Amino acid sequence: DFPSFFHKELLATRMSSLTILGVTTALVTLSLLVFVSSAFPFADDGIVRPPAHYQRYRRADYTHLRPYFQWWYFTLKDLESQTYFALTYATSQNSVEHGHGGNEGSYFMLAMVDHSASPAVSRMMKYEKYAVEDLKFSKDYDMDLQVDSASTYKLTVLDDNTYHLYGDMAGGKQHSWKTDAPYDSLRVTWNVTIHRTCGWFGQEDLIGWLELSGL
Repeated sequence: DFPSFFHKELLATRMSSLTILGVTTALVTLSLLVFVSSAFPFADDGIVRPPAHYQRYRRADYTHLRPYFQWWYFTLKDLESQTYFALTYATSQNSVEHGHGGNEGSYFMLAMVDHSASPAVSRMMKYEKYAVEDLKFSKDYDMDLQVDSASTYKLTVLDDNTYHLYGDMAGGKQHSWKTDAPYDSLRVTWNVTIHRTCGWFGQEDLIGWLELSGL
């Protein structure tokens, strides 16, 4: 049973690697996502271990008269080396009225925090931006962004509890959006399979309210 005011989703990694400057780091421990609220208890209609359907690409669920943003966020922790990583895949789409441009695009982020030299902590963040139409979705939740016919970013749902993430952040200014100096030219790749051991989805009430309100 999940306590009323506490939600945690535990993700264990396996067959995982991340390469920075030619050095491959094995991500062999687990990832922990924790959300705490003292004000809003979970509704009774929450979903334990929600199937992949709840993580689907939801653009078709909402009107194109409004802007749309959706992201997929993963954290990885290598407790042995005290190195933490975060990966995000995101799509930002303008409304039909505003057309293309501005912040519309496909965004990919890698962030790293290294606690091994504590109290000194080193940090790195890289964001890349591509055209919104470059990111293709299939089977409701799989996504693939290709450049020159080669996959650059890929998220594949293997089953309800297992996700595969691939990324090749080549470096350089062409697609760099927000990058901590001096990491513009740093190439980062990852090839990670994440297995979720426990999960909770508690937004059924919110989704129903959004549908009734026409949002």
